Amino acid sequence: FEHPLNEKTRMYLRVESLLRQLQHSSSFSDNYQYQIFFKSLFDLLEIFEQIQLKSELAKDLEKQRQTYRAWLNVDDVDQEMLGSILKDLD
Repeated sequence: FEHPLNEKTRMYLRVESLLRQLQHSSSFSDNYQYQIFFKSLFDLLEIFEQIQLKSELAKDLEKQRQTYRAWLNVDDVDQEMLGSILKDLD
């Protein structure tokens, strides 16, 4: 999660990676899975304490939503797929 990405992108990638670790380690088949789960959880909590993730994410999602809405009037764009993406963003 280093260069050439900006800080916000690195943070989003880190959060995504930690969420995937939480998801995959939640089977708790052995003690190692517990360690991965709780390490990921505590790392996420640390990230959430340091930054205003919610407000930054809301701003970025709104930017994406506006971009996709502009594509609604473009020819040769899969309108069904675009509608699905907009629905997911909402």
